[in-house]
Amino acid sequence: VEATVKLPYGKVKDVACGGAYLYIATSLGLYRADATLREVEPSPIYHGIMRSVTASGNRLAVATEVELVESLDGGKTFSVHPNRYPMVGTLLDGPPTDLSYAGEELWVAMKPTITVVQDSAYTRIGAADGLPYNNTHTIATGCGKMWMGSDKGVVVRDLATSEWQYLYGPRWHPGSAVHAIAAVPGPATAAESTSGVMVLGTDAGLSVICTTQH
Repeated sequence: VEATVKLPYGKVKDVACGGAYLYIATSLGLYRADATLREVEPSPIYHGIMRSVTASGNRLAVATEVELVESLDGGKTFSVHPNRYPMVGTLLDGPPTDLSYAGEELWVAMKPTITVVQDSAYTRIGAADGLPYNNTHTIATGCGKMWMGSDKGVVVRDLATSEWQYLYGPRWHPGSAVHAIAAVPGPATAAESTSGVMVLGTDAGLSVICTTQH
């Protein structure tokens, strides 16, 4: 089944599915569409120049050009994180490049670090913490791991053991830069299962990586 969705305004920057909605981040605001993809609410549920959006159930996080906001009710109300970029004391050094939920944690990708937000506590992950490569373009949760696409391959962190893995080169994907990552839905959700399929979009094509539980 195909459906064409006409947006009221703006260029699409990112999309995310959560609960019964599709959230569409554009250059002018955040829009919400029903699950059928046949109707977009005419007015944005949040105004601003969007950078990234992620959702998990009714939880929703949005990064604009100037601030990071979250909603716990599907976009009905929003809470703004303290200050604007750079967020002094929060370890957010600049506008995020991408966002992803992992359980109760919100992972925020930036250049050159990753920040994990949970209950208003901010934890920075950088080279000193084992991050083997930075300059992260995209970030996604899947197969019990956090996948971070960069200029040179993919950095993977096991969410249970905190171990790092670096995937780069023809064995893992074509090209060099990884710009998009997605988990393929399976019998168990990719975030809860350590087995599954991840798809990487690079500057030279696609790569499909199958992970299995040991």
